[in-house]
Amino acid sequence: LILTHISTRYGEEYSKIRQWIVIAPAAVVILGLIGYIYGEGYDYYTALLSSLKLVKVYLDPLPKHNILLEIARWIGIIFLFGLVYTALITVVENSMIWKRVRRDDAVAVHGEGVYMEQLLASLGKKGIRSDNRLSFKAPKQVIMFESDDATLDFFQAHSSQLQRADEVHLCLEMGSHISLEQNNVFLINTSEVKAISYWREHFCTGRETIAIIGEGQLAEAVLYWGLLTNIYDREGHFRYLVFGDHERFQAMHPDLDSILNQYGSDTIEFIHEKWYRSTSLLSEADRIILCKSTWDNVSIANSMCDAGYDAEIHLFTDSTNISALVDNKKCVLTGALHDDNIQEVLLMDDIHKDGKLCHAAYMLGEKEDVSSLNYSQLAAYVTTEEFRKGFNKREGQYIPGDPDSIGGWNSLDAFTRGSNYAAAMHDSLKYLLLKEHGIDVKGMDSIQNETAYERLDQAVKDELQEIEHIRWSRYHFLNNWKCPQGDIVIDGKKKVKDSARRLHTCLRPYSELSAKDNSKDAYFYETLALRIEDNPC
Repeated sequence: LILTHISTRYGEEYSKIRQWIVIAPAAVVILGLIGYIYGEGYDYYTALLSSLKLVKVYLDPLPKHNILLEIARWIGIIFLFGLVYTALITVVENSMIWKRVRRDDAVAVHGEGVYMEQLLASLGKKGIRSDNRLSFKAPKQVIMFESDDATLDFFQAHSSQLQRADEVHLCLEMGSHISLEQNNVFLINTSEVKAISYWREHFCTGRETIAIIGEGQLAEAVLYWGLLTNIYDREGHFRYLVFGDHERFQAMHPDLDSILNQYGSDTIEFIHEKWYRSTSLLSEADRIILCKSTWDNVSIANSMCDAGYDAEIHLFTDSTNISALVDNKKCVLTGALHDDNIQEVLLMDDIHKDGKLCHAAYMLGEKEDVSSLNYSQLAAYVTTEEFRKGFNKREGQYIPGDPDSIGGWNSLDAFTRGSNYAAAMHDSLKYLLLKEHGIDVKGMDSIQNETAYERLDQAVKDELQEIEHIRWSRYHFLNNWKCPQGDIVIDGKKKVKDSARRLHTCLRPYSELSAKDNSKDAYFYETLALRIEDNPC
């Protein structure tokens, strides 16, 4: 218990303090032996017994003028009082931690680095430092070491303890698209979550030429989520100018041009030369997004401002203290982690919440149980066991493999969870699209929302539903799904999709879909009120 407290309280000094817990009583015994044998003439056996008595609060008189015994006595007293104090503090602190880990919103943070300390500070009483073993009892666990290897090593070493948590957030630079296929594990790629947060705040509501300057995961994530979010009409007409080496992204999405041509009319131009060698092309941009390091972005932004570019310049930064270094009238700073957003970014609270609302609306729709529901009722459903585990239309309880069973959140694979996040990303645009046609879903329940949507002209509904179909199709195509050449047959039965081979029969233009399949694209408009709070944009 004492050593646990010391390791918690003193961190890296733990091993040194542990040594002194052994050294202090040993020093008392050695000083006592010397003092009694050479100062008082005791034999070895009697000197050893007398020395051992000094390893406590020894108040009996000692031989006069024997300074070694007096030093040994005070070392023993200080050592014993130190142990008692540490034990009491340990009991008190462990009691406080035990009380905190039992909170539903408790978050244990394991790791090291500036972001870890910043996250703990922003969590306040909800946050629990990882060095105490009780921290593994918190419902939400965050692992964020400074290297991916250290994060994965910790995850593997404590996998049995972490399995009991509701959510485990692994902060890694590897991987993408939000979650792993383990029920309670979420892979947090900082670059990707920053890109998602960016487009949630700065999505496009009209035709734009967007230049992206930079290489690596952040630039790829900005492009990927931009393609999924910026779908405001069925023609699209967004133009992306992507500067840098993006051969990896192109290799992962070999049919990108045909996908964009067939599903909208967006274009992407990958430009391998430096941005300053394509000034005429760059001058056509309405928005320039800088995805390099903070100081490279500052330097490029200032160069662009001096060159007189008309475009608004959005630069990613790791610091909130650089606003004085750029032209604030033309430059928009984004991506910095601070007390107000670090929980949203590293814990993805808003993203998870909105993705879960999308799946909850789908589940209740399959259950035909969305009549007169509102946002708060759907949010309450997200917290239920049925939402987590799923249900069977006939039996009530979820039965894996049964066609009448609707999978809960915990049974979803990484791709399907990502699909819900991508759908949630587009809700703010859907809100604006419906508002343009006279429907403001704020404050509506599901019946009012569906009734208002059904009153729209069929041509308008087809236009809106085609936008949703383009969004849905792009998510599948960007994850390398395809439309099959013929029917999908599994175990002698026709199926709509084959997840193993990444095939889906609805991955075709909207005009080629059946009326039944068209109605699926209407669902996210009809239930939008259930997923939109009072201030959606």
